[in-house]
Amino acid sequence: MKIKKVELFHLEIPFNMSFGHSKAKRDKTDNFICKTTLKDETVGWGEGIPREYVTGETHDLFISGFNFYLNSLGNVSPESLEELVNVLKQQEVIGDSKFVGTSSKCCLELSLLDAYGKYFNKSISEIGKYLGFSDNNEINTTYSSVIGSGNIRGAIERIEMGRIVKIKDFKIKLGQKNDIRKLKKIYKKFEQEIASKEMRIRGDVNSGWDLEQAQKIMPLLAEYGLCYIEDPLKDNCQQDYKELTQNSAVPIMFDEPLRTVTEAEKFIKYNMCNGFDIRISKNGGLIDSLKIARLAKDNGIDCQVGCMVGETGILSAAGRHLIYCVEPIFAEGSYGNILLENDIIKEELTLTIGGKIGKLTESGLGITIKERQFNKYSNKVLERGIS
Repeated sequence: MKIKKVELFHLEIPFNMSFGHSKAKRDKTDNFICKTTLKDETVGWGEGIPREYVTGETHDLFISGFNFYLNSLGNVSPESLEELVNVLKQQEVIGDSKFVGTSSKCCLELSLLDAYGKYFNKSISEIGKYLGFSDNNEINTTYSSVIGSGNIRGAIERIEMGRIVKIKDFKIKLGQKNDIRKLKKIYKKFEQEIASKEMRIRGDVNSGWDLEQAQKIMPLLAEYGLCYIEDPLKDNCQQDYKELTQNSAVPIMFDEPLRTVTEAEKFIKYNMCNGFDIRISKNGGLIDSLKIARLAKDNGIDCQVGCMVGETGILSAAGRHLIYCVEPIFAEGSYGNILLENDIIKEELTLTIGGKIGKLTESGLGITIKERQFNKYSNKVLERGIS
């Protein structure tokens, strides 16, 4: 079955609350949505979220990258989902010294997987077996709550709310002047739960410290119960990660430095971190995310499946399929209508009590778009018919 047409939209949905960290503060989505229609009118949906400070992708570069991938993949006509996966496995990420086109690749790829998954009546969870993973029916991973940068009282209140609904894992955004005071007060408030491992906390600095700062702060992070620290060093200090990782009292997770499979291979080779935060949009789609997870598993690197701020149910669904393939130590996502004024899918994927992650079993991504809501918030930027 061939593709009939591909459409690309920009999506702006207001947030119910602003969310910030040391590099950015947001109050609405800034996402791109791809709609792929096959010749038999089967429709698939994909999503990509460019972050210029992570991948270098501006809106213009995103659209340019999307066109490149569409030129490469627009004429696919697979006979099975496995055949499509084999084609997608060969598609390399474009880029240069200034940017990598991962989110545009993700956007188109997800729409193809969704469309052809529906056409072949296959759930996207099945693609894991083509990259060395099992399609798990049950997992122990639960969703974390992410606490944005802000005042100490607000952070404690949000953790208390999370504990009421039995959330176990919390990631706290750091990189501010009050970091140590905040962590000390959180630890004192929840010391018994942290000590008994009923609750786990980790930090995310968003590349805020130099090596000297990190070396001074790391012992305190361990003292205050952190089980992982994410992106502690500034972007221009990446060469210092090997030294920091070897001597750190707290394991180090890579998020923003990790964008491509090639970068994952380098970080493993030089022992630069202990864990990978895999985010489907940032890492070039489900196929490359699974490749990175396979490299991590084979080399003793922990995996976290993260999310981008402002993801709709499209990326949340893709994240669930990845989680069920990889079974990471931590997971984030499915904020849906907690953060968004209105999510654009009919299915209810919003974070629930205990952070439990339900499996999606319907064909494709397993979601249905509320097109009226989608049209309210979207603006078409590209349409191409495929002859």
